[in-house]
Amino acid sequence: MSRKSTRTVKVVQYTGLDVEEEIIELETRPSKKRKTNGKPAIGDEDFTVISSDDDIVEYAPPSKRTSNRTKPKEKKSKGKKRSLEDSEADDELTLTGVSVPHSKTLHNVGKIKPLMGGLLEWFDSVRDTRGMPWRKEYDPSLSDEEKAQRAYEVLVSEIMLQQTQVTTVIPYYNAWLERFPTIKDLAAVTDIEEVNALWKGLGYYRRAKALLEAAKKVVKNYDGRIPKDVAVMEKDVPGVGRYTAGAVCSIAYGVKAPAVDGNVQRLFARLLAIHAQPKKAALDLIWNAATKLVKTTDRPGDLNQAFIELGSTICKPQNPACGSCPLKDGCAAYRLANETRLTITLEEQVEDTLVDIEDMCNVCEPFPDNGRAVTRFPMKVIKKAQRREASVVTVLQVKSGGQEWVLMAQRPAKGLLAGLWEFPTTDLAEEEPGLPEQLKATRAVVKKAVPNADSKEVLPVVVGDFLHLFSHIRKTYIVLLVTLSLDSLPPAKDGAKWVKPDKVSSMNVGKSSEKVLVGQPFDIVKVRMQSSPPGTYSGMLSCAGGILKNEGPLAFYKGTLSPLLGIGVCVSIQFGAVESTKRWLAKRNVEAGRGGPDGKMLSGGQLVAAGVAAGLSNGVVSGPVEHIRIRLQIQGNENKIYNGPLDAVRKIYRNYGIAGIYKGQAITLCREAVGYGAYFWAYEKLVQRHMASHGIKREELSPGYAVLFGAAAGYALWACIYPIDVIKTRMQTDGFAGDSRKYKSTLDCVRKVWRNEGINGFSRGLIPTLIRSPFANGATFVFFELASRALADVDI
Repeated sequence: MSRKSTRTVKVVQYTGLDVEEEIIELETRPSKKRKTNGKPAIGDEDFTVISSDDDIVEYAPPSKRTSNRTKPKEKKSKGKKRSLEDSEADDELTLTGVSVPHSKTLHNVGKIKPLMGGLLEWFDSVRDTRGMPWRKEYDPSLSDEEKAQRAYEVLVSEIMLQQTQVTTVIPYYNAWLERFPTIKDLAAVTDIEEVNALWKGLGYYRRAKALLEAAKKVVKNYDGRIPKDVAVMEKDVPGVGRYTAGAVCSIAYGVKAPAVDGNVQRLFARLLAIHAQPKKAALDLIWNAATKLVKTTDRPGDLNQAFIELGSTICKPQNPACGSCPLKDGCAAYRLANETRLTITLEEQVEDTLVDIEDMCNVCEPFPDNGRAVTRFPMKVIKKAQRREASVVTVLQVKSGGQEWVLMAQRPAKGLLAGLWEFPTTDLAEEEPGLPEQLKATRAVVKKAVPNADSKEVLPVVVGDFLHLFSHIRKTYIVLLVTLSLDSLPPAKDGAKWVKPDKVSSMNVGKSSEKVLVGQPFDIVKVRMQSSPPGTYSGMLSCAGGILKNEGPLAFYKGTLSPLLGIGVCVSIQFGAVESTKRWLAKRNVEAGRGGPDGKMLSGGQLVAAGVAAGLSNGVVSGPVEHIRIRLQIQGNENKIYNGPLDAVRKIYRNYGIAGIYKGQAITLCREAVGYGAYFWAYEKLVQRHMASHGIKREELSPGYAVLFGAAAGYALWACIYPIDVIKTRMQTDGFAGDSRKYKSTLDCVRKVWRNEGINGFSRGLIPTLIRSPFANGATFVFFELASRALADVDI
């Protein structure tokens, strides 16, 4: 028998990688996809695990050995080789990281079980901190009817919280229960549009449809009481996966069932030190551990909510607050991160690290050898590459009986952007379709909508294209415009609708379309006041009243179609250019050793430069778009020169060429450069200041502050450019040639306005602009922030 060694074993320290990730609550399950009534349940198609590393490193699996023991690799040195069989007492063996195989016991919940009481005490102290109206103390004395009502409330909250932050959900939850206070009230709805209208702004409309279907089935098959059996609920209630079933049954009915969402998944990956891709084996470990723990308490709903709250607020993807965690004493990741030196005898080392193959963990990849942070767990998810697609958007504008109409189509009830309204969109097989394919797609839409249309009159105009990023798709939208004049409006087919431009905002359409329609009435008042002779209007109300009296309410939406088409392109260009410039500047900062570790804390000058780049890039599109819109806005109902944006483009181009289309472009570029320099500087500086004062990361910025800072940025923009905007409007409403021209040049325009009207000439129309600005710009930035977070981690 060999003698025992007293040599010690050293374990080196770890330095973890932290990256910015969004805290989201997702539907997850460890097993293969489940079918609900023959259909996938929400959250079963994909799931996202918030991870800690930004780089995906592939590790070779441990080589197979014929013996029943796994030996560590020998440490190389300049001298003789040393091995575990060497018995010199003063020698030490250094194991790099924890890359040697480990026992399954590392993932045991034994060290966590005794801490459940402390976790519940912690949860009781923070239950109401975030003001979530669906969080109520469990009362076992409630009647079955009252518990069923609680189950409905919890179900609504859980469906809303899928892929959406708590602060966003709260007002929607309150509005929902006010409109549909019971599940029977919801089941009585006959038109999905009533539900979608209330859901508007939350996104992922398939969730609203799933709630309606669930309500109808529960009322029909279960007398309006959501089943208290987890398996039954998961199987029979549409849109419910394992997580939602566990959450509802445990919180509302006191059933001892686990509920593992994305936050809890990350939490348990750290508690149990699981370093593996989120596939069945790893997820089984997590769900089994959660099941064992929830069986130990008589407050299963509170325990599940405590895990969720802990993962959301303490065990964050980046910079977890381990010192405040009530489970840190049982956390394997925390324990590994804080063991500076592990001293054990060789006999203990053999027992703990040279494990039998039968006891060795076969789930984990070798732990990273790059530091000690708990953020090594969970393992970074290997994401699929985005596929590339292209679609043609056909904007069909029809003039009939003195009115204008546009054709809107509703997307299928399943799939991408399910149930939303849009201009008819045709998906193409090619990633980069040529013009013939684009024209073919648009003509097919027109022929179906207007079968008797003269093909010679169908002249599609390519407005432009823009890239829209989904989490799994890079989709290019190519926009084509067709304008027709018809004696009568043909009936819409296949669920499509003919809609007046001012009614589009009441439909469930994209946010860029909403932004244009909401601001349009104020915009036309601004343009009329800027371009009319002095004394025409005594003020904003006088102008608005005159338009309403003489031209009717639809006059406020003149020129809507032009910005409606161009706004998506403009917004994409603005934010694409500013973000690209910010990334380039951040790289320069890293090289120069400034701007923080990642170089992203840009200086004021850098932010202005990024904004100027965005403005100049945007001006190429916004110049002609705004020019055509203004031409339509200033003409009255009598003696019209242009019958819509396409007619305006044709006539201006035919008579004055491309220079006519780009009239006022020089002052437009000046306005865009100055304005967007101030615009993005103001927003980013306010965000930086808020992050620094509150000690938060960008992804933790609440939507309310994004709206507030966006509104402030809008005011900064107009404070800098309003006089320039007045001159731009004057130039773009001026005649094109000869005696019709009032101004020889931009400078001549400035001189004449100053000489004839003084300082007041440069501020006319400012009030409607200031009224419109906070809504439009606040909406722009909040949706930019939310979209950026969603695209980082969420699959649609």
